[in-house]
Amino acid sequence: MKKAILIISLFFAFSLINAAVKKKIIILEFQNLTPYNSYEYLASYFFDLSGSIFSPIFNVIPKSTYEDLIKQIKANSPNSLYSEKIAMQLGRILRAEAVIMGKYFYSEDTAIYLEIMVVKISAGNTVILKENYQCKSTDLTRGANYICIKLCENAIREIQR
Repeated sequence: MKKAILIISLFFAFSLINAAVKKKIIILEFQNLTPYNSYEYLASYFFDLSGSIFSPIFNVIPKSTYEDLIKQIKANSPNSLYSEKIAMQLGRILRAEAVIMGKYFYSEDTAIYLEIMVVKISAGNTVILKENYQCKSTDLTRGANYICIKLCENAIREIQR
């Protein structure tokens, strides 16, 4: 019985240490560059999927923590949100290791293009990862899933460097 309690205690201690050591990151909503609003749903899709990929490895700062800040930035200059400068400021304010942001474009029945920008706050540099996937609209979800996972895996490696 004492052994079981000791093992459970050690497990919880390691869990707490791991949670304390995880790097904090921010994931911003993805920007739709497609001229059609019918593909706007992909912004939430990419945001949610990337969050589920990053969260086991990093401490992803909840959107509710910085939502008001984002609203202020968008009100002052809607296009400035997707900039390295804004990401650096946001990362410093929230003491994050990195800010992840992305934009995408879908060319009707041709290909989906996704770009993820990894702004590393402490290193002061930015890495842009790009990928496209040839697909028809019937295959769009699979294509979006494939390129998002691939780019997120690359982004994880960049943050951990």
